[in-house]
Formats: sequence, C-alpha cells, structure tokens
Amino acid sequence: MSATDPLVELVTRAAAAFEHGGFAYAVVGALARNAWARPRATTDADFGIAVAPHQLPALHELIDDLGLRIRKQRPGDGEVPELLLLCGRVDSSLRLDLLVASTPFEDSVLSRRRRVRMAGADVWVASPEDLLVYKLVAGRPRDLVDVEDVATTQKLAGATLDWDYVNYWTEAFGVADRARTLREKITD
Repeated sequence: MSATDPLVELVTRAAAAFEHGGFAYAVVGALARNAWARPRATTDADFGIAVAPHQLPALHELIDDLGLRIRKQRPGDGEVPELLLLCGRVDSSLRLDLLVASTPFEDSVLSRRRRVRMAGADVWVASPEDLLVYKLVAGRPRDLVDVEDVATTQKLAGATLDWDYVNYWTEAFGVADRARTLREKITD
C-alpha cells in the first residue's frame, strides 16, 4: 500500500483524531501485520480502542468528522458497543472496524502498543506478540499465513518475540496448539 492509499490516509487521520480526542488505540489486523512483516493488501483497517461510556458522544462526533458512518455495531455488556463497523459516507469501500477494549487481553494490547511510522505519521500499533495472539485466535487460513509471516520476519530481523506472553494468552483463549505449531514451524 502506498502512502497515498486512501485507506492508509484514513487510518493516519483516524489515529490523529483518536489521540487528540484522548482515546487509547492501537492499529490491529492487516495494517498492523504490515508494520511487522512484508506488506500485503487489505480492504479495511482495524483498531483496538478504549472507550468509556462518557466518551461515546465524542467518539460519534469524531466518526462523523472523519467522514464515516456506523454501518453496523454489536452491543457490549454495558452502554458501550463491543464492535463498531464504519464506512465512508461518500466512499463506502473505505472501512474501519473499531474493536472496543473490554477484556484483560485487549487492555494488555493497548498497554503494550508500539509507535510505528505509517504514511509519514506516527501511529500506535499492536505489538507483534499481540498481533500473533489476535490472529491465532481468529484462526482463518489468511490469519495463519499472517502469523507465520510476522514471526518469520521478526526472527530474520533479529527481534526476540515474547513467546511466554503469546503462550499465556493463546492458552487462555484455548488455541495454544496453534501457537505451538507456529513456533515449531519457524524454528525448523
């Protein structure tokens, strides 16, 4: 994806707006994957974001200011939805998904996020380990290819992944076998 890609441009604008609005966030999903491995195409962007009930009006205003609308939302346990699926008001192919932090894992993702340069802007991105957990839990074929690419790229770059952290969360989510298979695959 080029720096002039409309989706990446929207992501950098959204990241700046979240920061200005006082929302803790991290890019997750394919764009986070692209921060830690060779880039691949994607048609949407995913954010993990912390939203308190009193911040909902500000979030709705921010969504509107970005030229987006809520196309679907999944209610959470309280006032705050757990998922907001957004698209452009003019170009509905521009899609952002907001995964609202409501679990200890999601809180951990936000506390461990890292600053990464994306299209000329510094944005918060999920750590490689947190991205591995997200994608191992999702478990779709594309996700499993992504985790192998991220783990292999990090290994080749000389980065040390925190496998104890990955193992802890994949065990908690019941997918520790996927983490073991990944680790065996990249250590061969």
